[in-house]
Amino acid sequence: KEFLMKWHSNDTKLFSAFNKKTTFPIQNLVSICALLVWQPANPNETITRLLFPGSAPQYKIFEGLEKIKHLEFLKYPVCTSKSLNTTVVSNRSSSK
Repeated sequence: KEFLMKWHSNDTKLFSAFNKKTTFPIQNLVSICALLVWQPANPNETITRLLFPGSAPQYKIFEGLEKIKHLEFLKYPVCTSKSLNTTVVSNRSSSK
């Protein structure tokens, strides 16, 4: 059981060290981490973000979020399409 808890997808030595009879927990073999973003048709409604971490290690989740932190809807705890458009327009105006 200790071996199963320490299983890590980036460990290439893991698969060569054991024979074909080794079993892995199903959640580690088919798990997915996803960030779903729903932007309503009404620009005044709040954008909804749902993070499904699956069985991904915390550092992998942070690594993935770091890659997309430039996206405008992740910069604010609560936002709407309208408020994002206003922010983007004002940022472009102030940079000129």
